[in-house]
Amino acid sequence: MDRDDKEIEYAPITIAALGFNKHLMPDVVNSFGYLFDINAIEDTIGVLFDSSIFDYRADKNKLLVRVIIGGAMRKNSAYKDNIIEVAVRELQRSAGIFAPFEYAKIIRHRYAIPQYGLEHKDILENINRFETENPGLLITGNAFYGVSLNDCVKSSYNILERIKHL
Repeated sequence: MDRDDKEIEYAPITIAALGFNKHLMPDVVNSFGYLFDINAIEDTIGVLFDSSIFDYRADKNKLLVRVIIGGAMRKNSAYKDNIIEVAVRELQRSAGIFAPFEYAKIIRHRYAIPQYGLEHKDILENINRFETENPGLLITGNAFYGVSLNDCVKSSYNILERIKHL
């Protein structure tokens, strides 16, 4: 593949995974979670109530919450030393969660969210050309055709269809 100065930039995020006693939680936790208006946030992109979405992620009397910190507009936030404090403060502000957490884990992703710049079309054309020149080699991932889970699933199905016609 032609190497030039076109690289996909990534935004970092840090996940603060916090566990709580479910019986001490407000009703808002019985939802998917929420994302924030990029103009209205300081550090946090969004909050996901993981065990409300996927009940196997925590015991039935517990709640697992993921607070997503950083992103393209707040890159430095992902590298803060006080991530747990940032997460707790956000949960208090936006969800009314004041109960103490029983579990905490910090997960840092330096290359988390691909950023599609002005040259992204050129990158995709370069990949398509490379695949054409190398039959049977297929390239996919969230860095090319969409970052969402739905985009990645769609891209995977497209790859499967292409494999069927090799």
